[in-house]
Amino acid sequence: MNQSKGKTIFVWLVQIVLALLFLGAALGKLTSNPQWIERFRVYGYPDGFCMLIGVLEAAGAIGLLIPRTARYAAMGLRVRCIARGCRLHSEGVAHEIRSAGSGTRSGPIIIGVNTTQAITLDFQFRVL
Repeated sequence: MNQSKGKTIFVWLVQIVLALLFLGAALGKLTSNPQWIERFRVYGYPDGFCMLIGVLEAAGAIGLLIPRTARYAAMGLRVRCIARGCRLHSEGVAHEIRSAGSGTRSGPIIIGVNTTQAITLDFQFRVL
């Protein structure tokens, strides 16, 4: 297998994994999960905003799997990751931990995953 083919396979595997992650996150918002609705209320957003973000995440996840739209989907999802990261940093990690309601130290993990997604999407955007 040549290097170009290996690179293409790797990028598609990453895209599939990211699409599944974003689709999973979108489903929680689209099914009106009470935890997500409460989280958005704590952030000060109206109830419909949770549904809007869920639709955008689902569209981005599906777009990652379509060759013609993968670049644009990666760009849109990267903007979403950066916006969420800015929101977390502006509110502080402690707020994210409190709003999760679990009492666990999930804030640093959320920021780490969010940053990893943004970097991966940036890599994909450059490769596609």
